Amino acid sequence: MVEKDTPNFTSRIISLIVALALFSVLYSLTNVYAQVLFNSLQPIQFNAANPIISRKIYTLALPIDDSVPFIAAMIVPYSWSILLFCVSFFLVKSTQQLSVLTSRIILATLLAAIVFYFFPANFTFDRPAVTDWTQFGYHFLSVADKPFNQFPSLHVTYALLIGITVWNVSKRWIYRLVLTCICTLIIVSTVFTYQHHLLDVLGGMLLSILVLVIASKLRSSLVLKYIAVALAGFLLVSTVGYLIAQYYKVYFLEWVATLIAIYWLGSFTLLAWAYQHPTLAHRKSRFQKNANGHLKLSSWLMFAPLLLIYSLMWSLKQRFGKATTHRDQITCSISLDNVDKAGHYNSITAIATSKLMIAKSLDALNDLAKDSSQNTVYDKIIVIDLAAEIDSHFACLQAVLTHQTDVDYVYFPLLDLQSFLELDISDVIVLFKDIDHLIKIKSTAKIGLSTSTLINFHCVMGLSRSVGLHTLYLVYKGVLEPHSYSAWIKKCYPNAHVSATYLPISVVHKVSKYAPLNLQK
Repeated sequence: MVEKDTPNFTSRIISLIVALALFSVLYSLTNVYAQVLFNSLQPIQFNAANPIISRKIYTLALPIDDSVPFIAAMIVPYSWSILLFCVSFFLVKSTQQLSVLTSRIILATLLAAIVFYFFPANFTFDRPAVTDWTQFGYHFLSVADKPFNQFPSLHVTYALLIGITVWNVSKRWIYRLVLTCICTLIIVSTVFTYQHHLLDVLGGMLLSILVLVIASKLRSSLVLKYIAVALAGFLLVSTVGYLIAQYYKVYFLEWVATLIAIYWLGSFTLLAWAYQHPTLAHRKSRFQKNANGHLKLSSWLMFAPLLLIYSLMWSLKQRFGKATTHRDQITCSISLDNVDKAGHYNSITAIATSKLMIAKSLDALNDLAKDSSQNTVYDKIIVIDLAAEIDSHFACLQAVLTHQTDVDYVYFPLLDLQSFLELDISDVIVLFKDIDHLIKIKSTAKIGLSTSTLINFHCVMGLSRSVGLHTLYLVYKGVLEPHSYSAWIKKCYPNAHVSATYLPISVVHKVSKYAPLNLQK
């Protein structure tokens, strides 16, 4: 299948900067860490002054490495690695290829850096003195790259991953021949320049295979995002903690940093796993809330770093963001009035709550509980809480309602930025049926009387989740046609970031198939 979408220059540059920045930070940090560790272990392999955590530097030289000759000119293909790294982001022809390339390189960098941290290795051979034209390259190498971070060789890993990824960019034999020659020369140059041992090359090959396998199984870029946060955060905290402890000779700080790093790693790895397996059961089990919409202690213990970040983001939005007014909310509402088989008239209004509406203006909630057309109080308000990472303001709603109104709370957690394509449609339909059931309970309790119900799709962090599910509910009720959903969102919620990628037409069509069944009830 030929890709039709071509990434623009900006997206290529951003992907390159992210991949290059991650490599620069983690590679440099682990290199400094290995050098400090190496110096602290001289002339023995255990630092008696720091008995808390025993570490060592590994050597991977084999007898066969002695027979590898030093070829000074190989510094030229060795230097091609950074050029191939940068150029590859402009060789790919589709957005999908760019995403695959970025994911593979980032994953390779992360996994290699973890190995560098737990298995620091150094090159043991003395490089012969170089006096010809190649000396400038080796001088730069000695300044920029210390003889650590040996296993696995990222030169080898990058060459293989980039070569495989951009292989199909062109089917011309000359292109593939040049690509093969460049990647091969980069790989062999790692040993002929006396930068790596043969086991390092083997490690680089094995890492590339591991990256290809893992990357092919990642459900989305969001999974990789949180894997990167988990691993990069672990490395930053643990290595910086070690360096500070060594510099100030306060060695218990290393323990503290290590414990914090392990907790960070575990928390964001669990989050990445939640994005990898985004079932409703998994979301509810990880982000548990009580009947008032407050996250439970168990969720805070698992995801404290993330939850604190989201709480800070919400506070900043409250302080500097612009609240959506009550009038704006009603403008976006749609009436779903109907008469059931028993003759009960149900006045039903569905809305999507803005990110600041509930918390910013509690007085508006009293107005929200009134039917503006009849000036009567709603008999029932159903709040659908969609934010998994932050407390709902459902308790605030209960506090300000002074009239006799039933208030129901339904928790349907959605993960931030995750496309509705990841949702199980059966879970969505079950939710909609539960909403209809809650409406029916109230209407049948008031025999011969009309009832008014407000359905409030509510996400504290923003409009995207609430508007998306609001739209699907209207499609499910047969009020909104699938072909017009996008235009309706742009008209009613112009500030909502609900793109065709976030709420695909395929999901809307799947939900619409349940509309006729619903209307016949």
